Amino acid sequence: MKFNMSFDVAIIISIVSIFLFANGQAYLSAYLYVFGIDITSLNLSIQDKL
Repeated sequence: MKFNMSFDVAIIISIVSIFLFANGQAYLSAYLYVFGIDITSLNLSIQDKL
């Protein structure tokens, strides 16, 4: 029972992390668009791969 509980918590934390990352990615992209900057110009490896 305890293993199932920690497994559920891990899934919830993973889903929340993905949600926050996606929202941050969209926010950063929209913020840079106002200034005419492409997100790849920041040279952040994870953003370049998405």
